[in-house]
Amino acid sequence: MAWNILHGGNDIENGVQNVVEIIREIDPDVILMIETYGSGKIIADSLGYNFHLIAPKGTALDDKGTNLSIFSKFPFGERIDTDYPFYLGGREILINNRKIRFFSNWFHYLPWEDEPEKLGKSAEELLEWEKTGTKYEMQNKVLPYLRKYAANAEFVPMIFGGDLNAPSHLDWGWRL
Repeated sequence: MAWNILHGGNDIENGVQNVVEIIREIDPDVILMIETYGSGKIIADSLGYNFHLIAPKGTALDDKGTNLSIFSKFPFGERIDTDYPFYLGGREILINNRKIRFFSNWFHYLPWEDEPEKLGKSAEELLEWEKTGTKYEMQNKVLPYLRKYAANAEFVPMIFGGDLNAPSHLDWGWRL
């Protein structure tokens, strides 16, 4: 499961408890959590999950400035640290005596357009427009990490998930 809980689940009354209840109902084995912001350890402990905060070693587990975390019903292996822990990090998880590398990520939303098909741009122009924002810069910074681990994925599988802040073209024009 990958889930952006939006500001640690703290924007609504009983938000953290609501997050706990939803996870309890779904019962995933692994969660790549985004926008943890200090509530991840409380959520993991409430559910009995192992908890990994994607942050420099020694960071307080309830640090409200941290974004990403990983929860697992299975034991953790090695940390996978990057120079960009706010938007990419990982952890090996040992499932049935096999290592699998899990990466949680968050990419900035800019540039953003709810309905990019209405910008009057060709597909090629849209792809160039996508390169004008913070998201593209972040993607380029983390690609070397992803390439490194993907090159070895035949031997140690990897799962990459999180919040790409990029709606599918199937979602364009969809409104609540």
